[in-house]
Amino acid sequence: MGNRTLGKSTETRPSSKYLLSDDSGPPTLKDIAQLSGLAVPTVSRALSGASDIGLKTRERVRKIADEIGYVPNRAGLRLRTGKTNVIALLMPSDLEGMNYSSEYVASIAAGLRETQYNLILTPFFPDQDLMRPIRNIVRTRSADAIIMNQTRENDERIQYLMEQDFPFVTHGRSKWADQHPYLDFDNFEFIRLASRKLRQKGRRSLLLITPHQAQNYAQNMISGARVAAKEHDIMIEIVEEPSNQDGSLSLKNTVKETLTGRSSIDGIISCTVMTTVHLLPILSELGKNVGSDIDVCAKERFPFFSLIRPDVLTVREDLTQAGSFLAKAALHAIEHPKDPPLQLLVTPEQEDDDPINSLSPERP
Repeated sequence: MGNRTLGKSTETRPSSKYLLSDDSGPPTLKDIAQLSGLAVPTVSRALSGASDIGLKTRERVRKIADEIGYVPNRAGLRLRTGKTNVIALLMPSDLEGMNYSSEYVASIAAGLRETQYNLILTPFFPDQDLMRPIRNIVRTRSADAIIMNQTRENDERIQYLMEQDFPFVTHGRSKWADQHPYLDFDNFEFIRLASRKLRQKGRRSLLLITPHQAQNYAQNMISGARVAAKEHDIMIEIVEEPSNQDGSLSLKNTVKETLTGRSSIDGIISCTVMTTVHLLPILSELGKNVGSDIDVCAKERFPFFSLIRPDVLTVREDLTQAGSFLAKAALHAIEHPKDPPLQLLVTPEQEDDDPINSLSPERP
């Protein structure tokens, strides 16, 4: 290997304040070590975001690496450390799954920004074996950890990853939630809060449109509805949102069947953004004016209905907080596999001083 000249650049070009000259190849960890005055192992750990390296040192090493254009050799890295510095995010390909992807992915990526890890997006499809992308990643070791959502109570993906001792974190819980890292929005409390909002508007007969009921968070909603009905002395009818490509038409038929005739439904809880988008014109077509004839309380992941449809009641699920925690939990699972898993249950925020808990039910 030829000699390399390193040092502060005297040129005024904005691209870099460090000078590397000769033909000996791309920048290396040794180059960063010489420029920073640190040992090569320290540089390597700093670039990987090791918590035992001070934040200022990690930032200085990362700045030098960026200045000189250092890019880790993935093949060499894997041979040397057994790692890829990649975290795989599994995302559903359906519209409801992808409509919030920008903020969700950006917040996870932001959580990895000051680390050596890169985020890759791996879509999965409704007609696909859910285990296929999981097995591919584990068998090829193409990522160091997996972030996934749409969990089920008896989720075979979670069971498999636990058996394989492969780092992962879930957006949603399972029956093994006490054993694995997760972030979850408290959908049990979401339904109680939504029911209370509608009850405060004088509504006593509600329709709850749940996500696919095989998913764990839909079951949490159903449990919350049972408690809310007793709390507020109301009726709550439960239907599942359509899952086929004619979802809008199927939803229209379901809502029409439920609201016409002798129905007393005067409030609707909508649990996904796309269901609410389809629901509002259906209600208009049926001659139901939101805010007078009927009220709708919808979950939203960013200010949308609250801006363009202030007549719709809303409960916010903050995806920025979710993404940041998921990134942190994935890194913790990689770097501290023997430590207790990081877990967070996010409770929907109250908008007034009236406490949500008139009862103290046992949560699922």
